[in-house]
Amino acid sequence: DPDNPVVVKNYQQGLSNAMINDLEVVNDWLYAAAQWGGILVFDISDPADPIFVGQTPGGYGTVINSNAVAVTPDNQWGFYTDGYEVNPDMDDFVKVVDLSDPTKPTVVHSVMVHYHFYSGMAIQGDYLFLHESSYFSVFDISDPPNMDFVYTSTSLGGNFYDITISGSYAFLVKGLTTSGTLTILDISDPTEPELVKNFALPSGGQGVKEHCGILYIAGGYNTLNVVSLY
Repeated sequence: DPDNPVVVKNYQQGLSNAMINDLEVVNDWLYAAAQWGGILVFDISDPADPIFVGQTPGGYGTVINSNAVAVTPDNQWGFYTDGYEVNPDMDDFVKVVDLSDPTKPTVVHSVMVHYHFYSGMAIQGDYLFLHESSYFSVFDISDPPNMDFVYTSTSLGGNFYDITISGSYAFLVKGLTTSGTLTILDISDPTEPELVKNFALPSGGQGVKEHCGILYIAGGYNTLNVVSLY
C-alpha cells in the first residue's frame, strides 16, 4: 500500500563498521558500496528478508571509502570506487569484481582513477560511465578483467552527484542547495561523448532517475525537480 509504507526489517548483519553509500539491484541480488566494506552482496529473492551472503575482502581500515557500485545485467561482474578518505593523496581506483560466486566476490582488476569523491557509475552495453569529482570517464568493460579507459575529461566541470543513462544519452546532475545543473551528453559514441546541453535547475541536483521520458531530480531543501525530455 503506497499510502502506508511499513518498515519490515532493520538489517545489520554483515554491516559492522560498513556505512552504505550506494545500492544496485540486479534480478534477485542487492549490491551495496560500503565505507570499509567494498561490495556487500545480499540475496533478496525474498524482498522482505534480505540475506547477507558475501563481500569483497577488506574490512575496517582497508577500503576506506567506496562511494559507488554498478553491476552487469547478468550479475557476473561488479565495479566499485575505492579511495582513501583519510588521506586524499593516496591512490583511488575502480575495482573490478568477479561475482560468479556471490558468496565470494573477488577483485580481479583495478584501474587507477583521479579522485573518488562525488562518484557515481552507470553501465550501458559494454561501457561503464563514471563521474568522480571534476572528471567524467568511460571504460570499455567488454572484457572486465582487462577493463581500461576509452575516454576521460574535465571539460564538463566538477562535482556531479549522480548519473543515469537512457538510450544514447547520459544525464548528470550537480548542485547542493538553491541552484543546480542538469548536464546532457550524447553517448552514441562512448569513446567521444558530446555535450548536448547544460540546463539550469531551480534547486540542487543530488540524484536523478529517468522513467518514460521524465527525469526525476532530487534537489536541495525538500525539492523534487521533474523535467520532461520529450
